Amino acid sequence: MYFRLKFKKFANHWYPEVSHDSLSDISLCPRMERILEYVDKYKNGEVEIALIEEFGVISEHDILQFDEKDITRWFTSNDDFNMNIYINNHQFIISSDLYSLLEIQYHFNFHENIYRIEIV
Repeated sequence: MYFRLKFKKFANHWYPEVSHDSLSDISLCPRMERILEYVDKYKNGEVEIALIEEFGVISEHDILQFDEKDITRWFTSNDDFNMNIYINNHQFIISSDLYSLLEIQYHFNFHENIYRIEIV
């Protein structure tokens, strides 16, 4: 199974394209924005990635992982906090509010599944 997630640039910032009526900030960390700027091959302010569920033998490359403590905290509290994401040993940060929106819309279940990331 795979999911496609689109990011769009508005003004000078990148945002994931997710349905929401939240007033909370769903912006991305500056490091993630720099990566999206770099991979925007057509320079049109849009980047689409595929999250592909992995089974069996897992590659060490391009795997999207969350810090286990953050996932546990997300399940056990209503706190607003920054969550750590790791891709190829690079650390990024998203808000727990954004993580909640992604879970509601896509039902990723990062606590159970492992996903490989691929730029489309």
